[in-house]
Amino acid sequence: MSEFIEPAPDDRWGWAGDTALWFGVLGPPIIALVHQQAEYLLVPKYCHTGSALWLHVVSLVCLAIAVLAGITAWSCLARAPSSGQPNPEPPVQRPNFMALVGLASSGLGALIIIAQAVATFMLDPCIM
Repeated sequence: MSEFIEPAPDDRWGWAGDTALWFGVLGPPIIALVHQQAEYLLVPKYCHTGSALWLHVVSLVCLAIAVLAGITAWSCLARAPSSGQPNPEPPVQRPNFMALVGLASSGLGALIIIAQAVATFMLDPCIM
């Protein structure tokens, strides 16, 4: 059975590096969806108390997680060997690609969270 499994082409990333790459790619979209769901769940509390504190706290926490995912993707991109070194190793394509996608995903996820947070500042959710 094990003869059919290919070894990883580059073992310098390891389990922690792969987890960091996946967090950078999938973390921001998932946290943007969690943010939207949490905002919808907190609207009745806002309408009952009149305080939007929890709506803003959820927005800040979700934005911080999306930015953290971007920083994680950036650090994974920085792990690639630089071309200024003599005889550099060829860069591993999958981790570099995933790190770049993680950066883009983090930017888009943060933009979505900011757009949803601006709506809570501008519009009253209890009008419906």
